[in-house]
Amino acid sequence: MDARELKIERDSARREAKNISFDNRKKISELRELFDKTKELKNSRDKENDLSAELRQKREEAKIQASQCKARLYELRKKMTDAGEGKNPIALQDEVERLEWIQQTESLNSKEEKQFAKQISELRKQLPKAKEFQDVLVGYYAERKKLRELETKEREFHSKMVEHSNKAKALHDQLMAASKQIDSLQKSISSAIGILEKKFSEADEKHAELVKTVGEHKVREMEERQKEHADHSRRLQAQHQKVVEKAKAIYSRFKTGEKISLDEMMVLRDSGLL
Repeated sequence: MDARELKIERDSARREAKNISFDNRKKISELRELFDKTKELKNSRDKENDLSAELRQKREEAKIQASQCKARLYELRKKMTDAGEGKNPIALQDEVERLEWIQQTESLNSKEEKQFAKQISELRKQLPKAKEFQDVLVGYYAERKKLRELETKEREFHSKMVEHSNKAKALHDQLMAASKQIDSLQKSISSAIGILEKKFSEADEKHAELVKTVGEHKVREMEERQKEHADHSRRLQAQHQKVVEKAKAIYSRFKTGEKISLDEMMVLRDSGLL
């Protein structure tokens, strides 16, 4: 194989490696964005879950209070039943006073006097129970109003709890989708690294053959060019070697399926493996 063919094959392998490396760089950038996104999604989801839990607690507290309120209403209804039919104590007192006024100011015969006295006596007997009934009734209405307020609060807490719970679920679904993307990208990058190794190896082999072939015709010219770049290459190699050694250890772990951090992925990229 002549030098021209070797150069074409070497350059082709290098171009493929460069394209794969470029694609991996894009994937790493996407991976960085996904890591940031999952962090934000997790924080937002946890916040919504906390709000939902807080509202659930408030709803349960309102439900317990409403249950206690219902129990008190039951007892008040029993008291009203025991007190008999409710009569207005003020109206009863007014009637007693009216009858007493007639009794005191008008001339009544014995029979009428007895009738008025009997009516007044019966009305007076009704006053205590009427007052008791009215007191219980006031308490009953107050308790019923409180129950309605508690039931309204319970419905509001439940509605808001469901709202935040749904938001948390939506955020969790997004988080799971982003996590799957991260896993897929990491597998894709890992696979690409394997292909890169082959392409770099192929390019190196073709380059070695090219150097050998070209050296037979233009050894002196190549030596002059190599000498010009030798010092610069050595300095770069010394700097790069540290990165490569670290990258090899990372890549060794990565090939076994172990997950690596984004910073370690960057070391692989800087080493030239990506």
